[in-house]
Amino acid sequence: MTQLDQKLSRIVEILAKASILLLLLLYLFCIFRQNKFSFGKESLHFGVGIALLLTAAAMFLSARIKSEKAAVIMIAVLSFGLYFVWNSFVKPEPISDYKVLWDGAGQIVNGTFHDRAIKKDDYFCFYNFQIGYAFYLSILYRLFKGSLAAVRIARYAVLTATNIVLYKTLRLYVSRRASFFGSMLFLMWPFIYIGSGILNNQHEALFLEALAIYIYLKNSGKNAPFYKWIVCSLILSIAIVLRPTANILLLAVIVLPVLQFILKRDRQYLICTAVMLVTYFVSSNLINEAFILSGLAPYGLKTDNLWFKLLLGLTGGNITNQPTIDAEHTDLYFDLKAFGFDYDAYKSAASSYLIDLFRSHKFSMNYLFNKVANYAGFLDNINVFLGSKDIPSDHMVIEILEYTGMTVYFVAVFFAGICCAVNKVIEKDEICLPAIAFGGYFAIYVLFEAVTRYRYEQYYLLFIMAVPAMSYVWNRIREKRQLGNGLCKF
Repeated sequence: MTQLDQKLSRIVEILAKASILLLLLLYLFCIFRQNKFSFGKESLHFGVGIALLLTAAAMFLSARIKSEKAAVIMIAVLSFGLYFVWNSFVKPEPISDYKVLWDGAGQIVNGTFHDRAIKKDDYFCFYNFQIGYAFYLSILYRLFKGSLAAVRIARYAVLTATNIVLYKTLRLYVSRRASFFGSMLFLMWPFIYIGSGILNNQHEALFLEALAIYIYLKNSGKNAPFYKWIVCSLILSIAIVLRPTANILLLAVIVLPVLQFILKRDRQYLICTAVMLVTYFVSSNLINEAFILSGLAPYGLKTDNLWFKLLLGLTGGNITNQPTIDAEHTDLYFDLKAFGFDYDAYKSAASSYLIDLFRSHKFSMNYLFNKVANYAGFLDNINVFLGSKDIPSDHMVIEILEYTGMTVYFVAVFFAGICCAVNKVIEKDEICLPAIAFGGYFAIYVLFEAVTRYRYEQYYLLFIMAVPAMSYVWNRIREKRQLGNGLCKF
């Protein structure tokens, strides 16, 4: 490496570290700003939540896991058990978009979905990217003969598999005990399991994204076999069908080798990028064509409402100023209705509307700042979509768990910051990859639509960065308290 390359590497490292640390500091600031302590019920809920968290932490820290197999089995049993018990207690029912998706799955099975897919004023036409997840649900619907309870149990298996993949990913870098603790803390995080019974495309998409991250990190480096890159890209292609925002992770796994090429001047990294890009474009086009030919998505699985999302993201409103009534009559529906469901006319009007706002200086930076603060700092709102008749979203149990979740959220952001501060970000794929993806999710949600339940993927990325830092801090504490070989490694 030449002297110029070394200087470039140092500059890139400084910029990368500064960027992710500033973003994580922004998150910490927003958490404090949006959750001011008082002497009311909020402080009581925080206290109960912290007590529960400390109890769980003590329990898992004291666990002695003798083998990899034992760790995986324990994670599987505890994960599936928690999801089953929690949802048996809450009894969630599909509401809002989740009900529309479940009904759509039933119509795909019954052969009546095609009529919806071609109607310009239908949910599955102006939100046509949802067809991919509705198709996935239709497979479960057909397999379990429309039994929602059976479908939920199958989905618990997916959520359980995600926790196991997290353990295996952490195990690449930290001890078995630390990996087990991290996986269990993620499982016990209320923001993760409160909505585990909801038919949410984030669950299946995150499993696929987690699997892609694991494959990428396990086989990172220029000498990784090509088939690993192909598999990684194929998995993300499927994840994007279920949830289009998985594009962010795809972008991260493409940007990282390019960055390595710039710093190391090795063409092998560009070859890796090319392999993933070709695999993605071929597979995604084949999948899209299959949906078109099947009649399920006559217009393809494309996101056709980007201008509306941008309008909503930058202004908080729509052209007609008509608010959402329900999942099928949203503000986008009313905007399209005003233009006779002429999508091209609406796109042109939306772009002109945004340009006029900027030219007339009516764009509010204060709105954007509050949006960032709310997205990064507020409680996760997935509880609003439980649809439970027995346990409403404002039930005391839900509120305590939400504040417990906020405590874990703060801890995860804090330790992710420590991880980025004490390591060279660019040189470690296990930090650089989740950091790029974390920043990408933040940017895309703030730019388009920022809802706190959309942080779901970011929670996982935080844990990949945070758990090694937790292990590092724990080991430093133990080293000070114990001498010589008495160190108990975490």
